Amino acid sequence: MIRFDDPDGKLDKALILITSSTPRFAMFEMSVEALNAPGGCGVLRTASASLVWALNDALSRSWSSNWARCFMVDDDHQFDADILIRLLQHDLPIVCALTCRKTPPFSPVMKRSMYTDARGAKRFNDYTWSELRGKKGLLPVLATGRSGMLIKREV
Repeated sequence: MIRFDDPDGKLDKALILITSSTPRFAMFEMSVEALNAPGGCGVLRTASASLVWALNDALSRSWSSNWARCFMVDDDHQFDADILIRLLQHDLPIVCALTCRKTPPFSPVMKRSMYTDARGAKRFNDYTWSELRGKKGLLPVLATGRSGMLIKREV
């Protein structure tokens, strides 16, 4: 059961958008069950063999329901119970939690800049864990993954 906590009544409504197929990671379901969310939040699940189709379907259904925000989380992630509350408090058009790749060396999914390689292909410079050590709060990124992302409807 999801707990809805908003003691000060200051947080906007949000949609918890969960995409992809049957959960592959037991901790994901435990994270969803423990998630703290402001009143008026709901959970929208969608399943498909195509992650792109699932995301488009869920977003289409969420916009027709007039949700103010979408919080997107994939079923292979685990997250703190207060992640949604913390993201909402930033009140930004788009804000994303720090996530890491699911395979070693589990590097952060945060692109800090882009460059053109010797063959003319566009490439990204990723943030490294050593660059992030000791940093707190928000960091500007050029690009990131979408899991753990909170997006305002107007975006």
